[in-house]
Amino acid sequence: RSGHIPDKVDRCGQGGGCSGKPPLLAWAVWEVYQKTQDLEFLREMYGVARDFHHFWYEHRDVTGTCLCSWTEGMESGMDDGVRFQPEFAKSVSNASTHVRTLDFWSIDLNSYLYQEKRFLSKMA
Repeated sequence: RSGHIPDKVDRCGQGGGCSGKPPLLAWAVWEVYQKTQDLEFLREMYGVARDFHHFWYEHRDVTGTCLCSWTEGMESGMDDGVRFQPEFAKSVSNASTHVRTLDFWSIDLNSYLYQEKRFLSKMA
């Protein structure tokens, strides 16, 4: 499994496209755990959250700098943000995965990834 969480799932249960969701899963899992103290839930979700975190570096770090980029505005949750418009952002390709990302490193995305590392370390 790649760790990817698709943006949408069709009526047959198939994930579509390469766009996904922002890396906020470990934070969400940790918040649920903090309220419920359900250790079994935490154990079950840790691998999923870890794989989702690794996915970003394997498929969204096109330059090998450990800084990731969005594929498009929809993936960020800010679908119509000006920074995603074609006059401001170009598309670049990841040679190993052939996924195209935008040519800038988003502060929000990389901040989410840093925070996810912190939550994953609490969960481990």
